[in-house]
Amino acid sequence: PAWGGPASIEFETLTDWTQRPEEGIRYYSGSATYTKRFTLHVEKDKSYWLQLNEVKDVGIASIDLNGKEVGTAWIKPFRVEITDAVADGENQLEIAVVNSWQNRLIGDRGKDPSERFTQTNIRIKDEWNLRPSGLLGPVEIKSD
Repeated sequence: PAWGGPASIEFETLTDWTQRPEEGIRYYSGSATYTKRFTLHVEKDKSYWLQLNEVKDVGIASIDLNGKEVGTAWIKPFRVEITDAVADGENQLEIAVVNSWQNRLIGDRGKDPSERFTQTNIRIKDEWNLRPSGLLGPVEIKSD
């Protein structure tokens, strides 16, 4: 796995990566994909929207539903229309989110150069803090 992150992990609830005990998640920088199967009864005359509500740190989420790219959300409330992709019954959702390099740089700060995941000329300042990261939600499906 790139940048020290795990190949795969299952979260019971949506969590800020920087609050996880695993170093590979706490200091992870890059892209991560969330997957979820869900069942929905779809009414034909309604429009459906997926609302993510909170995405950190960069705040960009790319969304696929049932194998179809439905959009990219980058401003609150991180909402995309899913009417053309949502199925009556079982659905498969994938949400890819990204964060900045700051957390990985902070994680590498105290390591021996041979153990670092990054190399940079940027001076990592002691006052830099981890930036909240990940899909924080709540994730909701809304209709109108």
